Amino acid sequence: RAVSARTPTLAFCSSARALAAAFDGVNAPVAEFRPGPALLARRDASTDDPLFGAAPMVLDVVAWRHEELREPPPAATLLAASPHGAPEIFRLGDRSWGIQSHVEFDAEMVRGLGGDEALARRVEGIEDHLADTWKPIVERFVALAEGRTAGTPLPLLPN
Repeated sequence: RAVSARTPTLAFCSSARALAAAFDGVNAPVAEFRPGPALLARRDASTDDPLFGAAPMVLDVVAWRHEELREPPPAATLLAASPHGAPEIFRLGDRSWGIQSHVEFDAEMVRGLGGDEALARRVEGIEDHLADTWKPIVERFVALAEGRTAGTPLPLLPN
């Protein structure tokens, strides 16, 4: 319904896979659970995308999944993939995005989810990159959801 109504939607992890499945994308269990930092590469189709057009060509994420997107929906535009070509970020219509990985994880969250100290340190090593990469993307999404042009300041709240 959100895609049909053009409601701005930003779906992460299992929500992205649910979004994909609703439009005939293919999900499947992962062969091996391998959590941790990963790099994604933008695809040419992302150049004109309102969220990812200005993003770096390489995007830091944290993978933490037992299921993965194998094939994006036929109607989707693939915006980023793993270095091996696995689909990672897609758009449906002009206002709905699916991002299969996490961008909000930090070392403390990894520890809380049962990750070992070595994994937590690896995630800690990219926390600044995650923030630098994803904060502008999320800000562009918020601007789109509010009907503003990205970079336009938020209106001040009354005292």
